Parts: sequence; structure tokens; C-alpha cells
Amino acid sequence: MLTGSKLKLGSWSDYLLMRQGMLGLQHEHRLLSRDLGELSGLLFEVGLGRVVVEGNVDVAVQAEHLKVEKKRLKKVDLDVREEDLHSRMQAHLLKVGRALGHQVWVARNDRSRPNCHGGTLGEGTLGTASRT
Repeated sequence: MLTGSKLKLGSWSDYLLMRQGMLGLQHEHRLLSRDLGELSGLLFEVGLGRVVVEGNVDVAVQAEHLKVEKKRLKKVDLDVREEDLHSRMQAHLLKVGRALGHQVWVARNDRSRPNCHGGTLGEGTLGTASRT
């Protein structure tokens, strides 16, 4: 990416070329660490798009887009699971209330939610809460 060369991972001759290129970078840019391990880490970060340089702007933008998309999908999945858990708990509470011989009431915004036993949460419940 930085040099535009395509090297094969796992090839000893390509490894030596990569090492030679890293030594050249160190010589050209004196501010870079002389530690090849540290420089390898920096180049890895550049390759992933975490560090933006002139040659990897597109990779960095794509990496950021993927990160945002992954976070959004995770949030959507969490919201769906929370809503499902809410509906299941409501259904269980209705079942317990009925088993204890009580008439049960469900909030208006939850009545049309599907329950885990088939049907909706509002089926067979009181239309309004009693004011006792």
C-alpha cells in the first residue's frame, strides 16, 4: 500500500524484500523507530486503515464505514432482543396472574405485541385498568 508492491505472505524472499523496504523507510524517515517490531506494528495499523497516510485514505474510510455499520447492526440487534424479552416477560406475567385467578390488564402500547404462546398480549385481558 505504501510502496505499491505486492508481496506474498509466507514467502522468505518476499519477507527479505519487505524487511529491506522497512530499513529503507527507517533510513529515509529518521523519526521512525529503529525497532523493526514497532515499525511492523505501525505498518500493520496503516494496512488496517487505523492510521491514515496518503496511500490508504480509501482503506481508512472503508474501515470507518464498516465500523459504524457494525455498531449500528449491533444496536439494532440489541433493540430487537430487548423488545422480545419485554414481550416474553409480559406474557409470563399474564400467565401467572391468570393462574392466580386474577383478571389481568395490559398497557395499551403492549396489547398488539405478539406473545410467546401465539396471539397477542391483549387477548383475554381487561380493556382498562380498574381504579381501586
